[in-house]
Amino acid sequence: MDKMKIKIIKGGIIKVITDGEISPEEHQNAEEFLKYIARKMGGETISEKNTEAMLDVHTHQHKHEHQ
Repeated sequence: MDKMKIKIIKGGIIKVITDGEISPEEHQNAEEFLKYIARKMGGETISEKNTEAMLDVHTHQHKHEHQ
Protein backbone atom coordinates (compact mmCIF):
# COMPACT_ATOMS: atom_id res chain seq x y z
CA MET A 1 0.00 0.00 0.00
CA ASP A 2 1.04 3.59 -0.67
CA LYS A 3 3.69 2.69 -3.24
CA MET A 4 4.31 4.12 -6.69
CA LYS A 5 6.69 2.95 -9.39
CA ILE A 6 8.15 5.50 -11.76
CA LYS A 7 9.38 4.35 -15.16
CA ILE A 8 10.96 6.41 -17.91
CA ILE A 9 10.04 4.74 -21.19
CA LYS A 10 10.79 5.27 -24.87
CA GLY A 11 10.50 8.87 -25.97
CA GLY A 12 11.17 10.26 -22.49
CA ILE A 13 7.69 9.40 -21.28
CA ILE A 14 7.32 9.16 -17.51
CA LYS A 15 4.99 6.41 -16.40
CA VAL A 16 3.81 6.32 -12.78
CA ILE A 17 2.19 3.09 -11.63
CA THR A 18 0.55 2.58 -8.26
CA ASP A 19 1.62 -0.65 -6.64
CA GLY A 20 -1.68 -1.54 -5.00
CA GLU A 21 -3.96 0.88 -3.23
CA ILE A 22 -3.13 4.34 -2.01
CA SER A 23 -4.54 4.81 1.47
CA PRO A 24 -7.13 7.52 2.08
CA GLU A 25 -4.58 9.33 4.26
CA GLU A 26 -2.05 9.53 1.41
CA HIS A 27 -4.42 9.85 -1.56
CA GLN A 28 -4.27 13.65 -1.72
CA ASN A 29 -0.46 13.63 -1.39
CA ALA A 30 -0.22 11.16 -4.28
CA GLU A 31 -2.44 13.33 -6.47
CA GLU A 32 -0.41 16.45 -5.63
CA PHE A 33 2.80 14.59 -6.49
CA LEU A 34 1.41 13.57 -9.89
CA LYS A 35 0.24 17.13 -10.59
CA TYR A 36 3.72 18.40 -9.66
CA ILE A 37 5.38 16.02 -12.12
CA ALA A 38 2.93 17.01 -14.86
CA ARG A 39 3.61 20.74 -14.29
CA LYS A 40 7.38 20.29 -14.34
CA MET A 41 7.43 18.06 -17.42
CA GLY A 42 4.80 19.91 -19.46
CA GLY A 43 3.16 18.29 -22.43
CA GLU A 44 0.20 15.95 -22.44
CA THR A 45 -0.89 14.04 -19.35
CA ILE A 46 -2.86 10.80 -19.67
CA SER A 47 -4.42 9.00 -16.71
CA GLU A 48 -5.44 5.36 -16.85
CA LYS A 49 -6.87 3.13 -14.17
CA ASN A 50 -4.63 0.28 -13.09
CA THR A 51 -7.22 -2.48 -13.15
CA GLU A 52 -4.63 -5.12 -12.30
CA ALA A 53 -3.70 -3.43 -9.02
CA MET A 54 -7.16 -2.42 -7.89
CA LEU A 55 -10.19 -4.61 -8.39
CA ASP A 56 -12.65 -2.34 -6.57
CA VAL A 57 -12.20 0.75 -8.72
CA HIS A 58 -14.60 3.64 -8.66
CA THR A 59 -14.48 7.02 -10.29
CA HIS A 60 -14.57 10.15 -8.24
CA GLN A 61 -13.60 13.77 -8.20
CA HIS A 62 -12.05 15.83 -5.47
CA LYS A 63 -13.46 19.20 -4.67
CA HIS A 64 -12.18 20.98 -1.63
CA GLU A 65 -13.80 24.20 -0.46
CA HIS A 66 -12.57 26.13 2.52
CA GLN A 67 -14.35 29.00 4.19
